[in-house]
Amino acid sequence: MQKSIHIFDMDDTLIFSLPFANFLDVKENGNIETGEKFVKFFKMIRAIFYDKISKQISFKKQGDNVIIINKSNNKPFGSDYIKYFSEKKYEKVFSVEDDLLVLRAPINFYAHPETIGERVNKEILEEYNRAENKMILTGRVEKLRKDIEKRLKDLKIEYPNFGLELFSGFQNVREFKTQTILKTIKENNWKEVHYYEDRADWLYYAEGVVKKTYPEVKFLTHLVVKK
Repeated sequence: MQKSIHIFDMDDTLIFSLPFANFLDVKENGNIETGEKFVKFFKMIRAIFYDKISKQISFKKQGDNVIIINKSNNKPFGSDYIKYFSEKKYEKVFSVEDDLLVLRAPINFYAHPETIGERVNKEILEEYNRAENKMILTGRVEKLRKDIEKRLKDLKIEYPNFGLELFSGFQNVREFKTQTILKTIKENNWKEVHYYEDRADWLYYAEGVVKKTYPEVKFLTHLVVKK
């Protein structure tokens, strides 16, 4: 049997993360109150919209997402509006879900322990349990280690024998994950790597770098789609 490792992202891969929308004050009609906790964040988003497309906006919860409403017609902005926010500085601010422009959580949102998910992805957990050698590779910050270890224990998720790797903060998350994969290949001489990730851009970026650096390694991608 080939010497192989299975590497799992955590949020929305092994464990479903708690959405940003769950932490907001929402009226019965879904409208979001942009009160004290995130007032600066929502003020920044309003300023970005007015600067880029001269539109006044409001926010609404739809499912797990925060959608952006055009105040002039009370309709959500469709996915076509993402073209106005194509600059790199906006890639962590806006996204597209169900053909609508949606708002990502603030950058520091997932640095708080109360945002750690409480529900496992049963399909991926089955793969995790079957794997002999495994690693959890997450963009969560190092200061959350004890909280995450406790959550793994509470959810009866076996501690990975090749480590719980948390973001060091010295690179962006995509590079941190890719470099961690390269490091474990070098240190453990893996011949086959399975990588499970819900971010397609990060998944295929890692695949490209690994194949260029270690062309002899069989790198298998597993894109996890939220259901």
